[in-house]
Amino acid sequence: MTKQSAREPAGSDVVMQTFDVGNAEHRVAVVATGEIDVSNIDRLRTALHQASWEGDVVIADLSQASYIDSSTVELMVVTSRELRSKRGELLIVAPPECRARRVFAISGVEHELALFHTRIEAAESTLVDSCAEVHPPSRRR
Repeated sequence: MTKQSAREPAGSDVVMQTFDVGNAEHRVAVVATGEIDVSNIDRLRTALHQASWEGDVVIADLSQASYIDSSTVELMVVTSRELRSKRGELLIVAPPECRARRVFAISGVEHELALFHTRIEAAESTLVDSCAEVHPPSRRR
């Protein structure tokens, strides 16, 4: 029996971008496009880790991801928790019409994630207040 090596899905990409927001602040965005799954999740994990060294607020733009799997959901939840524990925040761009948003909803993790419609909306958000701890909203029973 031969072992097949995992190949990266065609057309997927992960890039890190820095852009300015008012008051001379900058935000780091990790933009993932195409299919993000177990075969290439390490690229996204590495980019998010590098971005967290650039600043307390990291934006993960999944609006152009055509597919995400449970490894992506897990990475977003774990990264969000890790950044919050360091008084930072992971802001995820996943508009209602994108596949990532639907996967988050089906997975039941929307309450743990800071989801936004656009990168600008995420960048301009005031979720991180240097004087207060950031907590996810509590789940209603």
